[in-house]
Amino acid sequence: MATGLYRIVYVQLLAVIENLYRELPNATVVLHVTGTTDDSVEIYKSSVLLMGKTETKYNYIPKEGWKDGNYEFQAEILSNGVVYAYSPKKELVVSVSEPVGLSLVFIVILAFLALVLILLLVWRRKGKGA
Repeated sequence: MATGLYRIVYVQLLAVIENLYRELPNATVVLHVTGTTDDSVEIYKSSVLLMGKTETKYNYIPKEGWKDGNYEFQAEILSNGVVYAYSPKKELVVSVSEPVGLSLVFIVILAFLALVLILLLVWRRKGKGA
C-alpha cells in the first residue's frame, strides 16, 4: 500500500508462469480476489500455453471501487476448464479513509518557500539599511 499521501488507484499484478509440464491447450489465467470483495477476472488467455516462461501484467481495480478491508489475491491456470496450478494467496490491507492529499503537501511546501523568501527579503533590506 502507498504511504498515506496517495490514494490507491489500482494494484498491478505480474503473473509469471513457468510451464514445466507440457503445452496446455486453451489456457487461461484467472485472478480471484476475495475478502472485502468477491471477484474473478480472466487476466490471460492463449490457444496454447507453451513450455517455458510466460509473463502477463494486469492492473486490478475492484468493480465496486476500493473499500476499507483485506483483499486476498490468488491466480489459477486452467486448460480446457481444468485447473492445473494456482498461486499462493497474497493479502493487501486497504484503508481508503481520507488521506493527506498532495494538494495539502503542495500548499505546505509553497507556504514554507514563501516564508523563506520573505525572510530573505527582510534580511537583505536590513543589510542594505545598515
